[in-house]
Amino acid sequence: MSSAKKQKMNGGALMRNVFDILIARKSAREYDPRVVSIEIVREVLKDAGRAPSSKNTQPWLVAYLSGQPLEELRRKMCGAFETGLPADFEIDSGTFEAYLPRAKKLGKDIFAWKGIDREDLEKRHLHAKENFRFFGANQIFIVAVRKEACNEKAIFDVGIFSAYLMLALESRELGSCPQMSTLAYPQILRDAIPDSENWLPLLTLPFGYPKKGSHLNEFETEREPLGSWAFEVVGK
Repeated sequence: MSSAKKQKMNGGALMRNVFDILIARKSAREYDPRVVSIEIVREVLKDAGRAPSSKNTQPWLVAYLSGQPLEELRRKMCGAFETGLPADFEIDSGTFEAYLPRAKKLGKDIFAWKGIDREDLEKRHLHAKENFRFFGANQIFIVAVRKEACNEKAIFDVGIFSAYLMLALESRELGSCPQMSTLAYPQILRDAIPDSENWLPLLTLPFGYPKKGSHLNEFETEREPLGSWAFEVVGK
């Protein structure tokens, strides 16, 4: 009997494993040179495909890039960033005003973690460029929906799928880092995917084996206290 089947028969062991995965996942921004095998990549996608969706519509589209196609995409994305090509976000990428303090704190915290002074414009520029390098990862997913099918419901479904995708990676001790900054250049992303003119990219996800001993990968974001976002409505 496979270990997976044994685990499914032992509810307690499975629950602990899921709990560990949920707690362990955090964004990885440095990767070692190893390439995840295509067999594992397909297993991850198959597992993520179990995500629930409204009326089982499963609206997500995923492109997997590695090797020369990824290097070409990396070159074009960095070129666009370095030349100051105007961003062309096709979905609202703004931050709700009430959440701006959290976003600003994250920026301050990660700069402090990386030892980047607020006035060091060169290092801040290189920090931003890392997004368009996909943090040097050897493999990425581009997650999208069809333009004509994009609405709030589809975006919600893709969000659930993306969480499943990251957890499927984490369950195999693979790191990832969800990105929206790369959506600044959606046409460059589409150009990397054959027959994708009707795709609307929603997320890029660099992934791979996290670099061991990486100080950057030890960075963890803070979480708001439960009482600030969870409300109990109970009767007597």
